Amino acid sequence: MGFHAKNNKPLCAVLGFLAALLGVWFLAAQSQTGDRETIVLLPFRLTTETDDAGLQSFVDHINDELRSAIRAMGGKYQVLEWEGDRETYGAEQILDNEHALKKVAEDAGADFVICGALGTSDSLYHMRGFVWDAKKERMAVRVDLKVPNVHALPSVLQFLITGITKRLQGAPNIPFYKAGEPGSMPPMHQPRFRTVIGVAETEGPWRSPELPGSVTGLAIGDLDGDKHNELVLVGDSGITIARFEKNALRPLTQFSRSPAVFLSAQAQDLDGDGVSELIVCSQLPDGVESEVLRYFNRNLTVIETFPNMILSCVPDPENPKVMNLLGQRTDAKDMFSGEMISFSLRDGSLKRQGKVTLPRGTLLLSYAAGDIQGHGRVRVLIDQRLKLRVFDQHNQLLSVQDGHEYGPHRKITVKTADGSKEIIWPGRIIISDSSPSGQGELMLAKTAGGKSEIQGFHWGGACLEKKWNTPPMEGAISDFNIGDFKNSGARSLVLLLARPDQLLGMSGPRSILFAYDFLP
Repeated sequence: MGFHAKNNKPLCAVLGFLAALLGVWFLAAQSQTGDRETIVLLPFRLTTETDDAGLQSFVDHINDELRSAIRAMGGKYQVLEWEGDRETYGAEQILDNEHALKKVAEDAGADFVICGALGTSDSLYHMRGFVWDAKKERMAVRVDLKVPNVHALPSVLQFLITGITKRLQGAPNIPFYKAGEPGSMPPMHQPRFRTVIGVAETEGPWRSPELPGSVTGLAIGDLDGDKHNELVLVGDSGITIARFEKNALRPLTQFSRSPAVFLSAQAQDLDGDGVSELIVCSQLPDGVESEVLRYFNRNLTVIETFPNMILSCVPDPENPKVMNLLGQRTDAKDMFSGEMISFSLRDGSLKRQGKVTLPRGTLLLSYAAGDIQGHGRVRVLIDQRLKLRVFDQHNQLLSVQDGHEYGPHRKITVKTADGSKEIIWPGRIIISDSSPSGQGELMLAKTAGGKSEIQGFHWGGACLEKKWNTPPMEGAISDFNIGDFKNSGARSLVLLLARPDQLLGMSGPRSILFAYDFLP
């Protein structure tokens, strides 16, 4: 049976519509295929002659994982096979060589070139990976890390893949945000006194991409003596040292030591040579341990290790601008007695100087001292009962306030004479100035209702009074610090925010760095 056009107008209309739809789909498919960006993936190679079959196997694993990561992006990118001169553009010749990478991209007609290598140097495993963006004619991703053992290489590979994925899936480096004039911010969001940069909810500070893993601490200091500060991040994956360059963090090296989980970090010049030593505290299965490290030529070396001791630099009682290295024994009969051991770094080793008495209840990781606006010299701590206590320089109590909302309140296992016990680590406390007046303020991280902020306090006559705060953000502030983070000659308030994750069990914890510039 046939159809007569005159009697089947609705059917003809439907068929015409379907034909038009198929045409549109075909054109869209053609357009989508034409919009695919191309990548030349130069295979990673070993740059060191070795008989280690496991190392060669890991290089093959790197290449497989990179291809899998690109395929997982849903067909947006096409991998081109490189048919050029592999001798001329071998692993060593092309690494971090912008001219050579540009030539490879031009010869292949590619949008991106990915290359890298794995080798050994001074008993360290050295992995490098680079992504050249042909359109922007610049290096889009650069990873150059040394690790002390082969078991840390998968973490470095994941770090590289994360950087590549972020770049290719449209997560470019986020530029600085500058707050407007005080009047441009809605009154309800204005702090009472503006001493740090004010930020509206539609604006924000500089921020990093997401950092994988549980990151618990940060430090800022000139670790190599080149007059530029490095950023140190510590956590369950080890120590990462990076530098702020071109509005982004450039990783320099990574250090890990199983089964240690690094808790805190502090960068301080202990011997006056213009180079900061790195002081870290780590959790071991049976207690805590502190180390003083030196960073040189992208390697970390241990100056000295202190089992069952927390090390921290605190201001000298007579001159707050001078920092003293103190140690708190965690296996003492009463570790919260306030009795500390003083150290100095001389001739490349740490020497005991004597004893220093701080207020009873002090945990060095949650203690600060200095001059505070409205009173002068004070000592501040959060004790094991989560009370915020303020003392004068003679350890006389001035005020007690509730401190439950301040700090992340982590638990640390310490060794005791008859076993072990858990103590509370309330988080960092800082006394510093945030304005040109030079008047010190107490700074604490507050978490309440799933949101966190940094609060600044001065002395109100009988107790601490809030002076300013950063805008509340979703998540918990793991740590914060103050320093010339951007190497611009101006200080920044840098905070580490752990973001809530609905799929935490699958993707793991994530953190983000924020940097607020102090007003000039």
